[in-house]
Amino acid sequence: MLSRAKISAINSLTKKKFRDQNRLYVIEGMKLFSTAVHCSKHLIKEVFMVEELVDEVPLEGIEFTIVDDRLMKKISQLKTPQGILALVSIPQEDPLKIDAGPGLYFFLDAVQDPGNVGTIIRTCDWYGVKGLFPGSGCADLYNPKVIQAAMGSHFNVNIEQLEFRDCLEKLQADEIFGATTGGTAKIDKSKGKVLVCLGNEGSGLSQEVLEHCTGMVGIEGRKDRAAESLNVSMTAAIFADRFFR
Repeated sequence: MLSRAKISAINSLTKKKFRDQNRLYVIEGMKLFSTAVHCSKHLIKEVFMVEELVDEVPLEGIEFTIVDDRLMKKISQLKTPQGILALVSIPQEDPLKIDAGPGLYFFLDAVQDPGNVGTIIRTCDWYGVKGLFPGSGCADLYNPKVIQAAMGSHFNVNIEQLEFRDCLEKLQADEIFGATTGGTAKIDKSKGKVLVCLGNEGSGLSQEVLEHCTGMVGIEGRKDRAAESLNVSMTAAIFADRFFR
């Protein structure tokens, strides 16, 4: 049985203020929980689950509480609860380690949609992007929608939240590309450490970022298209595919 105070505390984690205060966030579902156990088991603090899933979940060394469907609905952040919810510690952010060799890195310039940020994290995991730098103005990395869209990939991607000027100083990239419609520069491994900057969904890249770009990369569409631009997470996937292909 969960107390009202405990239910309220779990529900408060939908808000960044309380995630930051408690250094906790929520994950839900078998896929996310199994990935957390595999990659960051030490960060799992509490688990709540329905009885039917006990024999299907890797729980060795993890304390858990059985709840019924009614209670699960009260603490779940999903419209359709998946039967298992865990409270996970927000790790102390370690400086992202930069390899000396070539590699692809992304800087997110005020990408605000949590679904886009989560999908970009998942894309970085899929292709092996060496580092992701969300700048100020980006969706919070532990927003429930970011976590769901990333599908566990946030446990397996090198991420460090940095202002753009700090990103430049840390990375010392050989090429800095801005993503924009009409860009013609090419990205590939021969260019060394490559930083691709992805802009805000509505306003694109900031002036500060544009001033430091050594080239602009784009994705050519058909001439009679109705769409003004591609989704930023789709853009990230296309550039990653170009780099690693």
